[in-house]
Amino acid sequence: TFDGAEAAWHPAVLIRMAGTLGLRMTLSATRNMRTCPCADMSISPSFCPARALSTVIHPSAVVHPEAEINESAEVGPHCVVGPGVRIGSGVRLLGSVHVDGLTTLGPGVTVYPFVTLGHPPQDLKHRGEATRLEVGEGVTIREHVSVHAGTVGGGGVTTIGSSCLLMAGGHVGH
Repeated sequence: TFDGAEAAWHPAVLIRMAGTLGLRMTLSATRNMRTCPCADMSISPSFCPARALSTVIHPSAVVHPEAEINESAEVGPHCVVGPGVRIGSGVRLLGSVHVDGLTTLGPGVTVYPFVTLGHPPQDLKHRGEATRLEVGEGVTIREHVSVHAGTVGGGGVTTIGSSCLLMAGGHVGH
């Protein structure tokens, strides 16, 4: 049973919790509960305050089994997360985000739709060497930004510091 404190949680979270306890609960069973503002499903469940309870991965997202995703992170609709990716606490991939390569997203990073992160550098000298992308804490990456991994000639890593705002349409090379 639930003690009532869960009544403010998103219905999808309640269903997941019930399943882990071996209980059966459907979305219709949650309709009579007082729920959070996203309960009408017009707002993405990823914006629910209960998201900190466990990783929220939208069913349409593709996440490689070798990716490391913190339990408080969110992976929104149509996102792709490749092997070698490490996603920190509180990271939010809002939707249609592609993260690949040896990429680390620090705590509290928010990534808006149509962003590509960690792909090979756009450098004709790059021959497939293992290079990285590291994004610091509290960074906001807006729509249509691309950030590529580093090159061997440039130290092998592209680094974005903490508390940065990368504005729409921007590109950060190697």
